[in-house]
Amino acid sequence: MKGVASDLDTLQADFERIYPATVNGLDPRRALEQARARNSQARETAQDLARTAAELERLSRGRGGRLEGAITASQRADGQTAAIQSSTQVLAVLAEDLGSMRTLLMAQSRMLAAESARRAADRAAGAEARRQFWGRQPTTIPNPDFDPLPHSRR
Repeated sequence: MKGVASDLDTLQADFERIYPATVNGLDPRRALEQARARNSQARETAQDLARTAAELERLSRGRGGRLEGAITASQRADGQTAAIQSSTQVLAVLAEDLGSMRTLLMAQSRMLAAESARRAADRAAGAEARRQFWGRQPTTIPNPDFDPLPHSRR
């Protein structure tokens, strides 16, 4: 995975680097660099999610046949041990499905969290840029040191 990190330490480092908690005095070059990093990470995370979904779909292609076989074996089972064993096979196939859904939900949650953080960081950077541009103290422009009309009649 190249998008949002899957381990806590890397995730924390990524968030501190490209989603800063404060942006006071943010340099425009640094803001642009962070915005590019956020957009790149968002794209990579979305790509990771799509890749994960495609891989899970590929892995699940034989699942229907395995589930049908396990159900058939369960229905034909003789004796208590055979019935338990075939039921365990059905549960294993269902657990595989549940694991796949869990993986997709986790990837999707990471993507949504990254998108939310990206939007918040973009808003904060924009607010800081506006503050830096418009938040200056007003200055009085001095009168010119020359007489613009030296030959005019008074």
